[in-house]
Amino acid sequence: MTGWTRRAVLATSTAAGLLAGKVRAGTITATPAKGMTMTPGANRIDVHQHLLPPEFLAALDRHGMSAWAPAKWSAEGALAMMDEHQIATGILSLSTPGPHLGNDAEARVLARQVNERQAALVQAHPDRFGMFACVPLPDIDGALQAIAYAYDHLSTDGVILLANNAGVYVGDPAFDPVMEELNRRSAVVFIHPGPIAGPPAKGIHPSLADFLLDTTAMLTDLSSFYFDTALSGSPTVLPSLLEFARPGHVLFGSDWPYCPEKTVGVFTDMLQSYQGLDATGHAAINRGSAEMLFPRLARRTAI
Repeated sequence: MTGWTRRAVLATSTAAGLLAGKVRAGTITATPAKGMTMTPGANRIDVHQHLLPPEFLAALDRHGMSAWAPAKWSAEGALAMMDEHQIATGILSLSTPGPHLGNDAEARVLARQVNERQAALVQAHPDRFGMFACVPLPDIDGALQAIAYAYDHLSTDGVILLANNAGVYVGDPAFDPVMEELNRRSAVVFIHPGPIAGPPAKGIHPSLADFLLDTTAMLTDLSSFYFDTALSGSPTVLPSLLEFARPGHVLFGSDWPYCPEKTVGVFTDMLQSYQGLDATGHAAINRGSAEMLFPRLARRTAI
């Protein structure tokens, strides 16, 4: 496949879904890490935050796929959640199953609608929202058109790709034209998991099992990716994540609204109180490392 030399790649943390069902809100008491106060995250940049716009919900309903949108979303609700958890900016993205629900023409229209809605939110709240533009893969031509429109007309912060599209993984040579265009634009690419090819395990939602297998790859390449902490800010996961990822390659993520706000609070509190990081390390995860990827968001005033 095309090399990752010029794209910055952000992947979801591989342990996210596994821990989601094992932690109850209210069971964690946060204590300050050494050398820091209880407000280290006042300027957080949330790189893993989703939107569920009406165009997407209507499309899911038409295709009998409403189960993929179990949560409610609004811009006002997003801002309220962010204020509650000291998140200065949320970089929005469209989650699984993405805009392509089986028809190329419909997918192109839906991707344009979703991206324009995201861009309008960024324009209205430039300090509070960013966007990862969605693309209608596996439609190659449609994806190239969406990338061009998102960068040339919407000033997107990056692009979200699903780890596989109709069972074809992003590393497949068939997607090389898309990767080459992303390389040409030095794009930041958010790779989000989805159901793996094949039937799901009976009684287990794909987000709790398949998603965890959908971002595995060669270890050398993976260690150069950026990882977010969505549903993974616990003291059992952080040591492995911080040991594996390169310094400065772990970013804050919430996975709201798919992750309930109480659960966002639990994992955020665990991350904030994690004793294995000093004040500098916490600051890097909360904001500093994300500023390197998204210069537009650098040097913002704390909320």
